[in-house]
Amino acid sequence: MASQEDLAAVRHFYDEVARGNFWVGKEIFDPAIEWEWASSLSGITGNRTYLGLREVEAATKDWLRSWDWFRIELEELVDAGEKIVALTRSLARARGTTSDIVAASADIWTMKDGKAIAFRGYDDREEAL
Repeated sequence: MASQEDLAAVRHFYDEVARGNFWVGKEIFDPAIEWEWASSLSGITGNRTYLGLREVEAATKDWLRSWDWFRIELEELVDAGEKIVALTRSLARARGTTSDIVAASADIWTMKDGKAIAFRGYDDREEAL
């Protein structure tokens, strides 16, 4: 079972990102975090695991350049024992387009003492669960 501290940290992350504060991760990410974007974003982010705050920050900056605007909303947190599953909805517009994107997805967080030690994004909620 995830601790209340870990659940609160993940909820805080999504609350802040929904407000446009993508740098909140510095508050809750372990310095050695392992970060994997969802496979649908591999054209933007590449297929790799980012290690540590510097790599995650650089990848996030590159990723944000691809969007005119981007917002993610937390729909539900699922306590999955040692992991926390965040069911999310993303709303965005890719740079240079006029169409909005709405996508349901899921993120799996591995937490320790209120800090995220690993993150993996999933395009398919069922796969994540």
